[in-house]
Amino acid sequence: MPRPQIAGEPAARRSRVNGRRTRQRLLAAAIALWSEHGSLGVTVSSVAERAETARRTVYHHFPTQEALLSATIEFVDTELAHLTAGEIDPDDNPYRLVAGLAADNPDLIRSVLSRLLAGDPMTDPIYASGVQYWLGEPNRRLRPGIPPEHATAVSIGMWYAANLAIATKHSPTERRREAERFARTYERLLSEGILAEAPDPHD
Repeated sequence: MPRPQIAGEPAARRSRVNGRRTRQRLLAAAIALWSEHGSLGVTVSSVAERAETARRTVYHHFPTQEALLSATIEFVDTELAHLTAGEIDPDDNPYRLVAGLAADNPDLIRSVLSRLLAGDPMTDPIYASGVQYWLGEPNRRLRPGIPPEHATAVSIGMWYAANLAIATKHSPTERRREAERFARTYERLLSEGILAEAPDPHD
């Protein structure tokens, strides 16, 4: 039996979708500001200006400055957890994604790494998703004797290494070029270090 239509339902659904899109746009603005100016650069006024919207729109989604920062951190954690869990477009190169994050969002990545070291990694969604990735990914087998926890630590540690390498360059063009070089280094280190060759599907 078809579900009965409720008066005003399409309009309500559009409102929810628009609200989610606006929230995502505000968070994207907050992340860009954090990358450029650090967490102190993420203010209601600066986010409203970057997102080209009114301050009241920001306050509608994030009632306080603390709520805005908290939501930004949570959003970044979720996106990075997807990356460490291997939940990316099949056409994307994960090594280039990591290096690109370091090139475009250095302060944000440093903040995430500092928080990981200061807290309990076992309760962190980024670390937990990485461990699950190495436990459950059949085509990315680890070399004998390397536990998933260590593979996760090595993978996340490469974010710091990428930041360090890319920080030696100053212009956006140089930083992007260095990110491309580091992506190749990252892939080689993991391929020759902790990863075993994937089994041949024809064997």
